[in-house]
Amino acid sequence: MLKAEREWFACGETTICDGRAIPDNIRLVLAANEKGLLKGDYIILPDYDTNADSLDTWKPYYQRYHKRVKIGAIKMTFDGSPQGKSAWLTQPYLVPPEGEKPGFKGHPIYTREAAYNGLKRIFSHGMQAHIHCNGDAAIDLGLQLMDSLKKEGLLTPDMRCALIHSQVCRKDQVPRFKEIGIMPSWFPTHCYLWGDWHLNSVLGEARAAHISPLKEGLDQGIRFTIHHDAPVTPPDLLTAVYAAVNRRTRSGVILGEEQRIPPYEALKAITINAAWQWGEEAEKGTLETGKKADIVILDKNPLKVDPLTIKDIRVMETIKEGISVYKKAN
Repeated sequence: MLKAEREWFACGETTICDGRAIPDNIRLVLAANEKGLLKGDYIILPDYDTNADSLDTWKPYYQRYHKRVKIGAIKMTFDGSPQGKSAWLTQPYLVPPEGEKPGFKGHPIYTREAAYNGLKRIFSHGMQAHIHCNGDAAIDLGLQLMDSLKKEGLLTPDMRCALIHSQVCRKDQVPRFKEIGIMPSWFPTHCYLWGDWHLNSVLGEARAAHISPLKEGLDQGIRFTIHHDAPVTPPDLLTAVYAAVNRRTRSGVILGEEQRIPPYEALKAITINAAWQWGEEAEKGTLETGKKADIVILDKNPLKVDPLTIKDIRVMETIKEGISVYKKAN
């Protein structure tokens, strides 16, 4: 675990999120925390399925750091992945996965009733939820249930809930995030790593061009974050920024040119917006007097280089609260 922490520091990240933690993993982090071994801040999201009966156990850690660790939200998972062709779609996959017939759309993990009951239980404990939703059918369910629970008074304005990935996001779904008051955390690295696969096998041109619609979110005043989903991809947010700015596949195709955003906005999505997502905007996310000295020194300025070279920028040093925790070897 400490080796993994060093890898995150090498990528310039000082707040480390375990986005779906089973009980053993939570206990591992807490044990390291009690021994004083951790240098970064850890935000843990207990997996609902394996922690449903332990919500009261983790409640003392909710939104409050004990040394280096806090519980940020409870994680529910509504479907699989588009690159693995297990996301839940409203329209069929371009090429069905092996063993499935044409017309295959994936499937949900929960029934609607089970998903609703799970979210209601989380909110009834006074805790917020993050929901893994990749396909547009899963996003529909996430938005509908969040809206229903908001109308019931269980989802309150102070809860900063999020739909994670929201990859195959339709145009009509984008404004719903702001209407309901929840946050998308998009995954634009897909455009770079799996863009050709989405284009030619998973989604086809129109849907592939609209995955992670960052520019539409920006234009509609939606606060969003972007992420890397390690270990699905390395914990490299500069590549996520590169993908958000360029939306260029590995073969060189531009996947949804109209959804590209400026480097400054992409950097906000991994700094101040990320701090806001976790209720830490008063102490992290920008360089201001009174905030923690969590600083990353890069070898080049992402705002001034050729956008196509952003992923080649290197982290020279990572500083956590004024103390150097990583320095690139010469």
